[in-house]
Amino acid sequence: MFEEQVNEMGIVFPSEESKIASLNDFIRQAEDGVDDPQVNVIDSTPISDQATTQPDQKGMATDAKKVITPKTEKKDYKPVYSDGKKAELQKVTDVFKEELARIIADDSIPTFTYGDGHNCVIDLTEFVRKGGEVVTPKVNREHGKDMGKTGDSTKMYGAQQLLLCITKKVADTAGIEVERFSNDKSTAPISENSLVLLNGNGRFNYLYSLEEADRPQYYATFIESDAHGYYNPRKAMEVINTERLMWKTQDMMVKRQLEDGQTAHSGWNEIQELIKKGYLYQAACQAMTLSTDRITSKNVTGGDVKEIFVHFESAKKVHNALVQKFGEGDDKTLKTKEFPKEVSILWHKLLNYQGEKFATDTFIKFIESFKDTKVKDILNAKSVKNGLKKDDIRKNILNEQFNQFVGKENIDLD
Repeated sequence: MFEEQVNEMGIVFPSEESKIASLNDFIRQAEDGVDDPQVNVIDSTPISDQATTQPDQKGMATDAKKVITPKTEKKDYKPVYSDGKKAELQKVTDVFKEELARIIADDSIPTFTYGDGHNCVIDLTEFVRKGGEVVTPKVNREHGKDMGKTGDSTKMYGAQQLLLCITKKVADTAGIEVERFSNDKSTAPISENSLVLLNGNGRFNYLYSLEEADRPQYYATFIESDAHGYYNPRKAMEVINTERLMWKTQDMMVKRQLEDGQTAHSGWNEIQELIKKGYLYQAACQAMTLSTDRITSKNVTGGDVKEIFVHFESAKKVHNALVQKFGEGDDKTLKTKEFPKEVSILWHKLLNYQGEKFATDTFIKFIESFKDTKVKDILNAKSVKNGLKKDDIRKNILNEQFNQFVGKENIDLD
């Protein structure tokens, strides 16, 4: 403890050592990243003056400075993992370090190291030119016009950001399935020495669409470890996307699949496959759940898949029957929300009548019995000016045929 100083009048003043200690406390807290660094303030008001500034009533303000306790608690930035998760990530980390050392030591791969050699930058454009392969995770969001816009901007202004990658061996260890970019025309098996991009996939798909001389210059680096020292590719892919730009609900399925890993429900992938075929998000959800609406953002990110996809197997069977009967080419009948919504409504009527197996078997029988002339009427439906919309015409035909079918089958749904 530092001694206080008392003058000849009996007034107490803080010692110089005490003042310096308090200042050092303030500086230390600021350097440690405390949001609001504070310091013990030693009241330098003479004792005789303090007595005159005491409040007359409890709780009233006082002119004397308060003694403030420093904030010493620091935030723990280490992710919380189960023992099983730690073991899984340790395997990925061991493979990652082996692969990084291999890449750096391979003179045929255009790299240079940084950070005391713990990471490197790869010339991706040169890597591809020399025969190297760059592939993409299968679980990824769909790119549309943004791919061309971003690709054009890199040609015009240069690629101003490093891309992030891992090797295929790391991806395999982490349970990340990969595939070739849609613009990569190679049909050969994917090499075990290929690189897997975790971001910038739209940009790089654009690169594969260009002649070699027209390709912009891209560089990539490997992901960094987390606060525990683990390399976690699935989480890395998630945070570089969700922490930078808010995804749409359908994009959040990627986040869910990344979080669930190999235990992710196949319904998410089936919905994404339908979206790739041109289905609108709500129609794709209806097709794979037999619900009358889309899967909400809340359910995508944290809902119970057993509840979301409770009718998943039936939904696939019904959807396959619909595709066989109505097709899914340029026509939008199955790809927009109104017709699939009506299908779900009718299927649920059968479900309530006699259970799921009966509902599915009966509805498939109904679809298979659909007259070709009525199929044509649905597919060729046109909106009538000042009259019915084509979706309403399609639903009317569907209901008309359904009512006739259940009548013949002696199914009383009333």
